Amino acid sequence: MSSVIKANEWQAATGSTVSIPSGTTLDIASGATFDVTGATVTGLSAGKVLQVVTTKSQTVVSSTSIISYESTSAITNTQGVECLTATITPGATSNRLVVQCSFTGTSDSGSVHAIALFQDSVTNAIACCNSQTNGTDSGSTISMIWEQAAGTTSATTFKIRVGPHSSTTVYMNGRNNAAAWGGVPISTLQIWEIEA
Repeated sequence: MSSVIKANEWQAATGSTVSIPSGTTLDIASGATFDVTGATVTGLSAGKVLQVVTTKSQTVVSSTSIISYESTSAITNTQGVECLTATITPGATSNRLVVQCSFTGTSDSGSVHAIALFQDSVTNAIACCNSQTNGTDSGSTISMIWEQAAGTTSATTFKIRVGPHSSTTVYMNGRNNAAAWGGVPISTLQIWEIEA
């Protein structure tokens, strides 16, 4: 025999936990809304995607500040120009963050250009990638994937900086200091939080 319980709020009789016995299925009907705003979801199996934060830009950004792919020194947050940022607030310090960047750019003189990934106010880059050598004003896409432990449950910001290898100008989403392809080239920075 089935029955219906109508209530606006559940509260634990003792303590702060309302338990559903093992082996019981809590069936959320199709079309119903399960609102967990502000809640912390725990107990999911490892590898589940918890949230995705995406920054997309079709803005033309230029830089003459050099990031040399031949240097053996660390790339610092004073090199290149910041062109993409994304902020995420992880749910647990042990969760994994996967940071992905797809950068579309050109260089005035065909110089190799590089992108570098930074976190918050840390001085040195945590990852970098460079393009291939191209002819003058020819473009390339640089792809980067970085993965790490969240290490925090506070908001944390990842930043991409771009710069040419030599004395010239590099452009994100553009060419010759102007938008290309009618302004539709796109560069993207995305962060995935994965259950540990």
